Amino acid sequence: VTKDAGGGLHIRGGRGSEVVYWVDGIPVTDGYDGSSIVEVDKNAIQELQLVSGTFNAEYGQAMSGIINIVTQTGGKNYHGSIDLSTGGYWATSDDIMVGTDKYKPFTTQNFSGSISGPIFTEKFRFHLSGRKYISDGWLNGYNYFLPTGEPGDSSIAHMSWQDKYSVNGKLSFFLTPNVNLHFNTLLNGRDYQDYNHFFKWNPKGNLSRYDDGNNFSMTLNHTINPRTFYTFKISRSYSEYEHYLYENPLDSRYVHPDSLSVPGYTFSTSGTDLGHFYRNSKTALMKFDFTSQVNSKHLVKFGGEYRKHRLELEDFSIQAKRDEFGVEITPFIPDTMGLSTPSHGYYEKEPEEFSLYFQDKLEYENFIVNIGLRFDYFNSNGKVLADPEDPNIYYPFKKEHINMTMQERENIWYKKVEPKTSLSPRLGLAFPITDQGVIHFSYGHFFQIPSFQYLYSPVFKIPTTGGTHGPYGNPDLEPKRTVMYELGLQQQITTGLSLDVTMFYRDIRDWVSTSVPIQTTLPGVKYVIYRNRDYANCRGVVLSIKESLANSLFLNLEYTYLVAEGSNSNPDQEFFSLLGNNEPTRQITPLDWDQRHTLNGAMTYRWSNWNSTLTARYGAGYPYTPSYGISTRTGLSVDSALPNNSRRKPSTIEVDLKISRSFKFNKLTGSFYCNINNLLDTRNANNVFTDTGESDYTTRISTIGRDVHSKNTVEEFIVYPHWYSIPREILFGIKISI
Repeated sequence: VTKDAGGGLHIRGGRGSEVVYWVDGIPVTDGYDGSSIVEVDKNAIQELQLVSGTFNAEYGQAMSGIINIVTQTGGKNYHGSIDLSTGGYWATSDDIMVGTDKYKPFTTQNFSGSISGPIFTEKFRFHLSGRKYISDGWLNGYNYFLPTGEPGDSSIAHMSWQDKYSVNGKLSFFLTPNVNLHFNTLLNGRDYQDYNHFFKWNPKGNLSRYDDGNNFSMTLNHTINPRTFYTFKISRSYSEYEHYLYENPLDSRYVHPDSLSVPGYTFSTSGTDLGHFYRNSKTALMKFDFTSQVNSKHLVKFGGEYRKHRLELEDFSIQAKRDEFGVEITPFIPDTMGLSTPSHGYYEKEPEEFSLYFQDKLEYENFIVNIGLRFDYFNSNGKVLADPEDPNIYYPFKKEHINMTMQERENIWYKKVEPKTSLSPRLGLAFPITDQGVIHFSYGHFFQIPSFQYLYSPVFKIPTTGGTHGPYGNPDLEPKRTVMYELGLQQQITTGLSLDVTMFYRDIRDWVSTSVPIQTTLPGVKYVIYRNRDYANCRGVVLSIKESLANSLFLNLEYTYLVAEGSNSNPDQEFFSLLGNNEPTRQITPLDWDQRHTLNGAMTYRWSNWNSTLTARYGAGYPYTPSYGISTRTGLSVDSALPNNSRRKPSTIEVDLKISRSFKFNKLTGSFYCNINNLLDTRNANNVFTDTGESDYTTRISTIGRDVHSKNTVEEFIVYPHWYSIPREILFGIKISI
């Protein structure tokens, strides 16, 4: 498992959207972008499972891995806990960071708690937990200017703050010894701000983001006999995300867009972010699983699942209001423009999916076989253009379409797409070599529908201006495909020492990319849509060693060698390469998250009432695409394009320390603790200047034009604090349980 520079999670070389999230066996992945709809508080977690490799046929719509959280169920006795912590950041130098050179113990605050037990009877139980987290963040700016352009008070402004909460509630009815019913509720909310370097001197012009999600589910478990049981689950998920500076898009505090038009390498000294974005995703789900130990050799499991989605999205940028003649009204009045304009998009979509699976676990004396088959059906319920040469229904290009009414165009403009189906065979073999060792092999095909953000987009409002526009959504995308192989050894060497070695290979096809430019009727006006064009392959070895000594010292060491290569790292890369007049991708190169070597270690030591854990992570440098520096390129015939991702960023090292001391007072148990993240305050570079491979120096600084009206120097602007990892963070807390 690796993280890219933006924090995205990648399992065995796959793209971030290939990781699927479950809670109690119910998918809670947002189909729009592949993120998790809900965040489960740690007090509500009973078990966290990471399913990777060639997983069984019961797991679908995932190509890299599945993260499944099993939530707590109330017990027969009452239990409660509370956890309070506070802390802050402490960087050893303020040359890069702003406002972190002095330790402030209340920068980050966390409050969480849980309570569980029976309600009147042991057959009716509950578990309730919640969390409130507030942080100023570590990326700061200065209030040198206000959005109006007037001087500010020069105070430090927090530009990566967040305020979030989560509530998890579960009711369990144990109706009979063989039948139980569970109702689960997950609620989340997060208000936050992403650092925007352009607004570092005008922080009040930077927009904020708002993310809410919930999931309501019911699970019925029925044990028919000691060898057979089934589960039936229904759920409803809802995810909502929006960002804006002022909620009312017509707010008079918005400033004219011209205020954002400044020379490069210049901080904003007036103006407001004019973006407004809103979307929500709703998913209704039904799921059935049946399991039976048919005989001593066959454990059979089969089931099915149906999901109905509903998406709504609106995206626009505030413009200056114009009169009926198209003349801008002065003084500035903000306007959202009409839905027919390229700057305002809106859509509602209702895709649906259905799946069936069957798997059989065959246990023989000398080997075990897992065999399965999965069927997936997906209908985007979308439409594609009937005439790709004339895409804009509001402002058609062809004469015969111009003379039609809007209703007449709507009848001929689009055509429906066909549903997509796929079959996924899975095979796993395990051969015990000793009573404490086993060799395993697995092979499988995996399919996944692309994220809905690539299937849908507001209608094709192609401008009449020349150039290549897009990319636009394509509801006719095929499922992404992966063929995976895995070979491994698990061996218990001694009582406290175990070894696990796994080799894997993944062949990935039909990754989402962009099409070649599509020529419209108007000369010079082209556009691109998303297409299944990209290819990748990933291969590697994972070596894990665990050892426990005398019940007081525990060691865990894991090394991963990974090669992740492909045609493009993200779906938009080919399009931006086209805009840069570069050649189309013709070969595979290292992907952005191709981290060849990673080493993770953890050491836990327990003595008396004390407990300490030291974790360390080493990662080889991620690749980047270099560019020529000053004085390294001469002559007009020298090619300015260097191979994609052909050089490496610096390697990274992270060390964390956790220390706690437990105590007991009557019926209360608890602990005082101190958690230090990034103990050594290491400045790991997530991004670098492409001409030097360093995050704090570029040779181009001498050639950058200096604007005499700029309030800042170029040297001040090119100090990018968000290019580095989080500085040292020290948290103190207390946890009490009863």
